[in-house]
Amino acid sequence: MLERLNQAMEHIESRLDQPVDVADLARIAVTSEYHFRRLFSALSGLPLSEYIRRRRLTVAGAEVLAGERTLLDVAMRYGYRSGEAIARAFRAMHGVGPGEARRTGAALRSQPRMSFRLVVEGSSSMAKVDSTHAVRMVSVTGRRLPAHCTAVGKMLLASLPDEELEARLEECEELVALTPNSITDPDTLREELADITTAGIAVEHREANPDVSCVAAPVKDGSGAVVAALSVSVPMVRWSQDRERELAELAEKGAGDLSAGLGHRGSR
Repeated sequence: MLERLNQAMEHIESRLDQPVDVADLARIAVTSEYHFRRLFSALSGLPLSEYIRRRRLTVAGAEVLAGERTLLDVAMRYGYRSGEAIARAFRAMHGVGPGEARRTGAALRSQPRMSFRLVVEGSSSMAKVDSTHAVRMVSVTGRRLPAHCTAVGKMLLASLPDEELEARLEECEELVALTPNSITDPDTLREELADITTAGIAVEHREANPDVSCVAAPVKDGSGAVVAALSVSVPMVRWSQDRERELAELAEKGAGDLSAGLGHRGSR
């Protein structure tokens, strides 16, 4: 699935000077247009159409500064029908018009390319794309967090046989608290893991980071065993009960697609 999502992002890059059909992106990612738009928006915090607009203006800005094409040629190449049209859009993003930018060599704003990649959290993997919000959370590759403090970790703990879970709890001298919201009582953790098993979704509210909440869904192989988890994390400034339900649905959809790729045929 990650490879297909990255292929969709590459398709966007190859067509910045042409119309981008969302149906083509969804077909590349092997999902529906509806879920592709929602998944992209939930993970990046940016509507797909806005991302494409910013990427076009970023590339157009580089061509404006290079000076190899006329401003009208740049406008037409990136879908603007007049110099006035691109000037308005250019100024809205970069804070300066294209003519002035070319004359003065002004520093322009940039929308970085987005790509999906695997990062490690404990022994699990998750899909991740950096957000473009001014307030955002960024995963640190290689960083390990206590399983009981993360949605991914709790999902994986909930999937363990009772005997193995109890053995792991006995091995742990204490449940370390990363924030005041972290679970430190084994019985409380057992109760939450039971709820996760029933619901099929794990939620973590400011337990690993006081400013971040997260939802996770299980990824299963052909035998139905949970082998990984997919999570979506967002800063608390963008968290709400409605947002939680939306992100849970997206996490389940993404995890379901990954599971299907591993041969799982169940509903969850």
